[in-house]
Amino acid sequence: MNKKKSIILIVFLIILAITPLLVKNIGGYMKEQKELNDKYVEAVKETQELVSNYIVENFEGIKTIEWNGWATPKGFGGPFAIHTSMTVNGYEDDMKGKDQFTYTVGTEYIEDYTDASLLVSPALEDIGGADLMQKELQKQGVKKSKVGSPNAKIIYNLEEN
Repeated sequence: MNKKKSIILIVFLIILAITPLLVKNIGGYMKEQKELNDKYVEAVKETQELVSNYIVENFEGIKTIEWNGWATPKGFGGPFAIHTSMTVNGYEDDMKGKDQFTYTVGTEYIEDYTDASLLVSPALEDIGGADLMQKELQKQGVKKSKVGSPNAKIIYNLEEN
């Protein structure tokens, strides 16, 4: 056997020996990424449910809550932060579009943040350009109330953006 054929045979045997290791490592990495994604989706689902339940139990005048999926922000908090956002009563504006309320998954500040996001701040009540969304929701009858909004339509979205 000449030298060239021997080298080709050795290279072939090395590739044959390494291939199962590469496949195993790639498969393990993909499985790990799937498990991580599944954990993210479960955390997003839990946050969306907690926020939605809090809103429909504590705010009157809510017709719809529409979730806009989730993302891990690039450069800010990610990959350890997961953000999910929603729109209430179809409100949109030129700057934010439908992403009106953004929550960091797993936060313990859901109630305080939601109250501050849905209610007009007394300090900003008479300032024209401030709390525009909150003022519009107030015009629609959204207010903190034990009556809640039991007939509100909730649209969950667990898709990654």
